[in-house]
Amino acid sequence: MEVSEEMRGMIMQFQAYQQQSQMIIGQKDATKAQLMETDKTLEELEKAGDKEIYKSVGPILIKTTREEMKKELSEKKEMLEIRLKTMDAEDKKTREKIRELQEKIQSSLGKK
Repeated sequence: MEVSEEMRGMIMQFQAYQQQSQMIIGQKDATKAQLMETDKTLEELEKAGDKEIYKSVGPILIKTTREEMKKELSEKKEMLEIRLKTMDAEDKKTREKIRELQEKIQSSLGKK
């Protein structure tokens, strides 16, 4: 069975969207892991009480205040949550494109 140029194009688009979806899923997983780590760090910061707080900057530790560290971690958490929402929306659009192309391909194949 010969496949038309249009069909080849749709199949290539379908494969590209599938790859994009896998990439987004990987990025979402990494972002979720960072978010969990940030939450855990904020939790441990609260447990630390009056102990001195240090943050890692490259290969060294620098003394910081609890307030500065909490502010920095809260901002990081907010940024990660926004990034995750953006990736969720992108993933949803990509999955919809995959579904549409799949239907078009199946419809075209059914006509032959």
